[in-house]
Amino acid sequence: MTESQNDAPYPGRSEPRSVHKHNSKGRYQARMRYAELGTCEVCGLVPAVERHHKDGDPHNNERGNVVLLCRRCHRTLDGRNAALAARAPILAAAKRTDPQPCAECGRLAKPTRRGLCHACYERRRRRGA
Repeated sequence: MTESQNDAPYPGRSEPRSVHKHNSKGRYQARMRYAELGTCEVCGLVPAVERHHKDGDPHNNERGNVVLLCRRCHRTLDGRNAALAARAPILAAAKRTDPQPCAECGRLAKPTRRGLCHACYERRRRRGA
């Protein structure tokens, strides 16, 4: 990865990756301080498995800033569930492919790789053809 790609912001972060990667110490401190999670503070139904910093600063580990959440509530709070829901029809359409016959052996395969089933594709790949 080039330096310019490394410094570009990526989804879910407003600052460049090179700035954000050093925040793991704050997350580590939050894991140590809040090791006992209990149940999700939003839904209360599922055991909490993640810690969310309300202000987005992982170094601010005050109790008022850290919320203990289940994975679903954390994704909803961050807006990741909406992104996944928007992609769901695209992903579902990609999975709905009917089996096609292999060009070499004729066996139905899903998905085919260059028109071949997995076994025929691997056989050709290993032979170098």
